[in-house]
Amino acid sequence: MTYIETKNLLLRPVEIGDAANLAEALNDFEIARNLKNVPTPCRPKDVLAWLGRTVHDRSRDNIAFIIEVEPMKLGGLIDFGKTERGVNIGYWLKKNYWGKGHMGEALRAALDWYFLEDDRDFIVSDIFEDNFASRKLQANLGFEEVGTCQFNCQTRGETVTAVDTVLTRQAYWDLRRQSHAQIGN
Repeated sequence: MTYIETKNLLLRPVEIGDAANLAEALNDFEIARNLKNVPTPCRPKDVLAWLGRTVHDRSRDNIAFIIEVEPMKLGGLIDFGKTERGVNIGYWLKKNYWGKGHMGEALRAALDWYFLEDDRDFIVSDIFEDNFASRKLQANLGFEEVGTCQFNCQTRGETVTAVDTVLTRQAYWDLRRQSHAQIGN
């Protein structure tokens, strides 16, 4: 199993025992409103099927990491899943951790792992059009907006426009090298 440690965070694989904590976090409207497939209300049994598939598979095409900001406490999630466009990365963070740089740190660590451990040339994502914080975060990581699509958001009870994004291996590493060079100057 893969564990990723950063200066402030631990990314660890999800486990079946995370169901109750995930459901509790996903009952926060401000989180769930930016996710596609979250039932309202979200109960532990609602996340168990997804957890079962993810825990059973654990391939690079289907793995999820719990973000621990504090030891043994769920702070958020990063999820890699296979789609028609390629491997998709999705993520969310509990509100009490917003605005502190944790998601950027977690995504950099997860993307480092993904591009170092895999030979793929890109990763995709889709972000609801009105999720400006996530769009800014992805732009800072080198993602490029390449189109739009429509999703049914269960939490909002409506169809929502999403922005399709792609991050190439080359763009990601170029940006990482550039940021390290600036730190060194």
